[in-house]
Amino acid sequence: MHLTLRTRNALTDGSNSIGINLTGSSDASNLEFKTQGTGTITLQTGTSTLPQAANIDIGRLTTGGGQVAVNASGNICVSFSHHTAPTPSTNGNISIGSSGGAVNLSATNPNAMISMPSTL
Repeated sequence: MHLTLRTRNALTDGSNSIGINLTGSSDASNLEFKTQGTGTITLQTGTSTLPQAANIDIGRLTTGGGQVAVNASGNICVSFSHHTAPTPSTNGNISIGSSGGAVNLSATNPNAMISMPSTL
């Protein structure tokens, strides 16, 4: 299974509560989005023709080897990201990019980790 969240965030959509915030719940950065096997996770804001800056705030994203792609028209804040392939492989790239803001990676949670393949 794949997980995809996309928001258009057009200028005509207003400016309240835009973007994707997966850390705003009572579980905060412990809220986990998880796929199995080669399932991918894709998060994208600002998919309209003229998007406004729309942030992405994410906590735990876990795949079993599938790709994680995060692209925002605003800032991106990653509190926790975990990517695990069952065996060493070239599958499951992690792509994080912003067309209109900063990208912040942090591991403030004592159990958090931001892992990348050792073959960068």
